[in-house]
Amino acid sequence: MKKRVTRQPAWLKSINFYSEKCLWTKNKHCGIAGNSFFLVLVALLFISCNSTSFTNLFSGVYSTSAEELASEYYDIANAYYDLKKYDKAIEYYEKTQALLTEENLTITYNLARIYALQNNWSQAESYYERVFALDQNNTSIGMPYAYVLAKQGKAMEASAVYRGFYERNPADKNLLANYILVLLELDSDETAANMLEELKILDPDSDEVKKVEEAINKKAQSKIPEEVAESDSPEQE
Repeated sequence: MKKRVTRQPAWLKSINFYSEKCLWTKNKHCGIAGNSFFLVLVALLFISCNSTSFTNLFSGVYSTSAEELASEYYDIANAYYDLKKYDKAIEYYEKTQALLTEENLTITYNLARIYALQNNWSQAESYYERVFALDQNNTSIGMPYAYVLAKQGKAMEASAVYRGFYERNPADKNLLANYILVLLELDSDETAANMLEELKILDPDSDEVKKVEEAINKKAQSKIPEEVAESDSPEQE
């Protein structure tokens, strides 16, 4: 069997905000938890799921017939993924997994990515959670996992994941920017402002700094009508 070339997950080194929809590789904007004024994105570039050699994953573990059938299903799943026929890709990844006696984490990871592409956040979370539990230092798993949590309004959990990665990677501008945005969502504005100063030290003219400042300004502007309404309300005797 011809082996596939192994490629590592790639990251889009940019950060994007302010839209109600997120198309992971095309749309420049992503939102968090449906908030109309404050949106956050972990900027990921999802690569093809066919990045791992099936032979390396399964060879020598199962009978020849089961291995051959699983290999065929796996190739079909990858082909459907490349065609963006995600429902069919899911079907054949699941068929592949059904032939195995143990959960294969490469398939689990692929399914997590597909469900995220479909905006099926709860399903994506369940798959990312399983692989993240086994490799909590892997940013290729942890960053999209944190994003999926944020998309469901689980800002506290997302913040904890981002904070852990920030402590290990304090020079990562993209990571720090997303951490700041989640802090804003949690109304931890003072901490967010302190983190923004850290981001400016890394690169004061970066796109990340500009986008975070834009998010802070939008949040501040959104509070003005509320403050005006409160000041105009009649005093109770």
